[in-house]
Amino acid sequence: NFLFTNGIFFERDSTLLEIPARHVGVQLMKEGNFALWTDAYGNGQPFLANPKNAVLYPGTWLYLILPFFLAFKIHYVFHFILGWLGIYYLCKSYSLSEKASFLGATAFLFSGIFLSSLEFYNHMAALCWMPWILLVLHRYQKRFYPRLVVLAGLWSLLILAGTPYVAVVTGCFALVQTLLLRTLRPKRLRMLFLAIVLAFALTAVQLIPTIDFYQIGVREQGTSAVWSCEPLQLLNFVFPHVLGNDRQPGHDDYWGSFLFEKGAPLYYSLFLGFGVFILAFFGLKRPLDYRHYLFILLSLFFVVLALGNRTPFYSLWKFLPPFSAIRYPVKYLVPFTFCLAMLSALGFDRLFKEEGRGERKNVSFVIFSAALLVLFLLIKSSLLEILSRFFVIDKASAVSELSDSLFGGLFLLFVCALVLFLSNFLFSRKKIIAWVFLIVVIFPLVSTNRFINPVVQKSFLTKPLLLEEKEEPIKIYRDGYVPFAFKEEVGGKDGMYRYFRESLYPYYGIQFDVKYVFSRDSYNIYDKEMSDMIASLESLNRENMVKLLRIAGCDFSLTHFPIPSLPSEEIYVEGFKLFKQEIPGKLPAAYLVYDLRKAETFEERMNLFQMPDFNPEITCIVEKDLPLQGIQSGSKEDIVRTVERFQSRQQYQVFNTRPAVLVLQGNYSPGWKAWVGRAKTKILKVNLSARGVYLPAGTHEVTLKYSPRSFQFGLVVSLVTLILILGTLVYFFIKRILTGTKE
Repeated sequence: NFLFTNGIFFERDSTLLEIPARHVGVQLMKEGNFALWTDAYGNGQPFLANPKNAVLYPGTWLYLILPFFLAFKIHYVFHFILGWLGIYYLCKSYSLSEKASFLGATAFLFSGIFLSSLEFYNHMAALCWMPWILLVLHRYQKRFYPRLVVLAGLWSLLILAGTPYVAVVTGCFALVQTLLLRTLRPKRLRMLFLAIVLAFALTAVQLIPTIDFYQIGVREQGTSAVWSCEPLQLLNFVFPHVLGNDRQPGHDDYWGSFLFEKGAPLYYSLFLGFGVFILAFFGLKRPLDYRHYLFILLSLFFVVLALGNRTPFYSLWKFLPPFSAIRYPVKYLVPFTFCLAMLSALGFDRLFKEEGRGERKNVSFVIFSAALLVLFLLIKSSLLEILSRFFVIDKASAVSELSDSLFGGLFLLFVCALVLFLSNFLFSRKKIIAWVFLIVVIFPLVSTNRFINPVVQKSFLTKPLLLEEKEEPIKIYRDGYVPFAFKEEVGGKDGMYRYFRESLYPYYGIQFDVKYVFSRDSYNIYDKEMSDMIASLESLNRENMVKLLRIAGCDFSLTHFPIPSLPSEEIYVEGFKLFKQEIPGKLPAAYLVYDLRKAETFEERMNLFQMPDFNPEITCIVEKDLPLQGIQSGSKEDIVRTVERFQSRQQYQVFNTRPAVLVLQGNYSPGWKAWVGRAKTKILKVNLSARGVYLPAGTHEVTLKYSPRSFQFGLVVSLVTLILILGTLVYFFIKRILTGTKE
C-alpha cells in the first residue's frame, strides 16, 4: 500500500513528529538562513541544531524540488534498497555465498525491529549507511587515501542522517572488526580514526550546534533508563505477536502494553523466527574465526545494553559516554538483530556449503521440536488459562492471538527441524534443500512483519475542521494529555488517528501553519527553565496562565481541562470532550514597554510574574537595570511597524519618544543577535522566556537574526575541511598525471 498506492505511514512519530518536521524544514529552507530556528515548537527553539530534523542530509533537499509525499516515499525506498545492497555485499566480503548473503540482508531488513524503525524517519536512513562503512573498512588492501575519503564521506552521511545511537553502534562494529582482523591492522585503525575525525570536521556545521544545543537540554540529565527492553519481550523474536497484535488490519489486541513505562513498546515487533536462530546456532559451531567472534561478542554486548536497568551493569554504563546520552536502551536490540542476521548467514554456509552430515543430532532435533508442538497442543487450554490469568488478558480475541502465536512459533521450529532432517537423505540435492530452507526462514518473516507499519491514504491527512476557517498561521496551547485506555475508548487505531488529526494533538497541526506554544517536550531538549515553566503551567491560576499565553501571542487553548473562569466552547473529538478557549487580549508580536522590574533568577522572575499588579503590556521583567524612566505608558505617537518577520530573522521600524524595551514574542536564546541601525546591541531575556531589545528615544530600525556562534564556527570548520580534502585530491590527481604512477 505504501509503495504502490497513495498510502502514507501513519503511526506515532510518523504522524506527530516526522511528517510535520519535514514540512517545517521545507518552509524554513525556503525562508533561508540555513533553517536555524523555528517558532513551531514550544514557542521557539533551534531547528538545525536538532539532528532529528536532518536539515543538512542530502535526502532532505528532495522536498524542495519534488512533491512532498513523493520525496517522503523516495526516502524510504532508496534507503531500504541501499541497506539491503550494503549488507549483501558486506556478507560477500566476508566470503559468504550468494544465498547466505541474500539471507543475511533479507533477515535484517525484513526483521520486525527494522521494519518497526520505519516509524522513525532518521533511524532507517542512518542504519542503511552502517554496512557500507564496515564494507569499505573490511575490503581495504591498498590505495589508503581514496578509501579514506570514501569512508569519511560515508561517516558524514551517517552523522547527518541524525541518529546518534546508530553512529555509536557503527563505531563499535567498525572498531571490533578492525581489531579482530590481523592483516593491515595498524593501517585499518589509522584509517578508521582519520575517517571519523574527517567526518566530524566535515559535519561540524551540524555537530557543533547540536552539542551546544544538547548541553542545555534536559536530555543531558539522562533518560537512559526509560524503555529498557522487557525480558518477556524477547519471546517476540521467535513467537509472532506474542504480546498481542494491533498492527494487522482487523486486529486490535495488544495486551502487553502494561509492561512498558509509556504504555506501549518502542518497537512493536522483534520477530525473526526460529529459522534465523537455528542458523545462528550453526554459526556458533567450531572452528570460529574473526567473523564469528565479531558478531558473538557484539551480540552479547548489545543485548546487555538493551536490557538497561534490568541488569546490574546499568549502574556502570549509564555514566559512560557516549552510551549514557542514548535514550531508550531497547534501541540496542537493533544491532543485536543485525548480529543475529549475520550469524545466520554464517550458519547457513556452514550447514549447506560445507561437507559433513549430522543425522543423529538432526533426528534428536526433529523429535524434540515435534514433542514440544504435541505437548503444547495437549496442554493448550490449561496453559492459555494460566497465562491469561497471570497477565490479566481479559479479551477472548487476545487469548486467541496468543494461542496462534505460540502454535505458529513452535510449528515453524518443527518445520525447520524437519527440513534439516531431510537434508541428510537428500545430500546430493543439498542446493535444493538450501533454497527450501531459505523459503522456510524468510517467508514467515516477511508475511508476519508486512503489517507492522499502519498505512492510511494520503487524503486522510486533511486539514482539521478546527482550521477550516483559519487562513493565517495561528498559535495554540494544546496540552499533551492522553486519557486512560485512550485507544480502546476511541475504537482502535482509526479512531486514534482521527483524534490526533481533529484535536490538533502536538505536533500534527504544524503542517497547516499551526504553532504550538509551551507544548510537550518530545525530544527532551528544552532547557531546565523552560521545562520547569511548562511543568508549572497547569498549576498556575487563571490570571497567570492567561497572562503567559497572552505574552506568547496565543490565539486559543485546546485542552481536556478548561482554564477556570474563561469562556469556553466544548468540542467533541471521537467521543472525548475538549475545551476551546479564546485567549483575550493577546499581545502583538512586537510592542514597547517603558517600565521594568529586575529579577536575576528564574524563581525571582516567576514570583514577580505571578504578582497581581504585574501587567506585561506596560512592564517587563529583566535581569539587569536599564535607564528607563519607570512610566506606565508611552506617547500615542510611538509605533512599531513590522518590515519583515521570518522565523529566524525579523526587522522592525520603531519610533519611541521615551527610552523603552521592545518586547518580542518567542523564546530567548543566546544565539539571537540584534542590531539597532548598524550598531550591534544585546538581546535581553525578558519576562519568563521572551526576547527584548533596549531602545533609547528616537527612530530606529531594529534587526534580529538567529545566528549562534556554534553554527558560525562549525560552518567555517566544515568549509575549510572540504576545501582541504578537495585540494588534496586535486594535488594527487595532478601528481598522478605528471608522474604516471597508478597510486
